[in-house]
Amino acid sequence: MSGTRQSDTNQRPKKGGIPLGLILLVLLLALILGGLGFAVHVLWIVALIVFLFWLIGFGVGRSETAGRRHWYRW
Repeated sequence: MSGTRQSDTNQRPKKGGIPLGLILLVLLLALILGGLGFAVHVLWIVALIVFLFWLIGFGVGRSETAGRRHWYRW
């Protein structure tokens, strides 16, 4: 015996292979950015709805207090 194992001599580095960790990292990044984009889109829609309610409330409150100088009741 020469002192080396048979399994050690059969292992060779892979040529041109993409590491699995890199693929998983790219997929994870795509999931995070895709989910973030969807969440931001939903938040814009929610912000527009809240703004419309505020605008309607502002107009209704303005007509109720037509004789007053201030337009908010704190």
